[in-house]
Amino acid sequence: MRNIPSSFSNHLKGQSTTICRCWKIIRRDGRVLGFTEHDRGLNVAGTLYQPMSGMDSTISENSIGLAANGVEVLGALSSEKLSQKDIRADKYDGARVEVLVVNWMSPQEYLLENVYHVGEIMEEDGLFKANLQTLESQLDQTQGEHFVRQCQANLGDERCAIDLSSDVYTGFGSVINYDDFRQISVSGITPFSEGWFSNGLLLWLSGENEGISIEISRHSKDGSDTKLQIWKTLPAPPVSGDTFKITAGCNKKFSACKTKFSNSLNFRGFPHMPGADFIFSYVSNSNNLDGGVIVK
Repeated sequence: MRNIPSSFSNHLKGQSTTICRCWKIIRRDGRVLGFTEHDRGLNVAGTLYQPMSGMDSTISENSIGLAANGVEVLGALSSEKLSQKDIRADKYDGARVEVLVVNWMSPQEYLLENVYHVGEIMEEDGLFKANLQTLESQLDQTQGEHFVRQCQANLGDERCAIDLSSDVYTGFGSVINYDDFRQISVSGITPFSEGWFSNGLLLWLSGENEGISIEISRHSKDGSDTKLQIWKTLPAPPVSGDTFKITAGCNKKFSACKTKFSNSLNFRGFPHMPGADFIFSYVSNSNNLDGGVIVK
């Protein structure tokens, strides 16, 4: 139950109201931004909320119980503080969003309407669409271990125990060329075999993307050329000479843990668990059903 200040409650009961909505965004790095649908800036509880046009949102549905609700926000990037570069750099992922109903004639009268966390953000034709999830959505996240074939540890964490600072798993390089298909031609990592950095992580050390990490989907070689395919668009196109640090990738399979990293004792999965194809198979002369291990 919301506790509405008496002065604001009386205002809402009047024949006419002067209310608007404000959005307070608290990023994970601690930066706070305020936006409002009103046509002038408002100072509410020490936070300046600036006008932002081009915003639209779906209806937010609230239900009784612990069901996760959410809302989508669609808008143009019309604020200098809300830039394409920051969105592409994932600086708003997981940010806290507080929605306030404010009396713009008396900004000291306001009500915290809801609290969200930023989920997935998509960009298309200069517009962004952010999925805002309620706090209840955190209850949908699975806690603890999963009974799955793949490893549940992250490469290099305490459970994995691989030392990624080793020269065996880490390389340094620079950009030769970048094309529109999220493919980068690079130098400096030629000694590593093809695929070594597939599913790995690249950290930019210089250029406009300095400090930003991005996942590598594919590491390939074409003759003397080394190419890296990335999963998503970068905040700014890398240029020739931009330097980076790159770490080996893991596909979470037992075979990679055993052969690529020699780390099978720390594998955090269940590789011998039968898959659906095995469970629903039937006896035939070609199948070896002697009770032996499935994964070696």
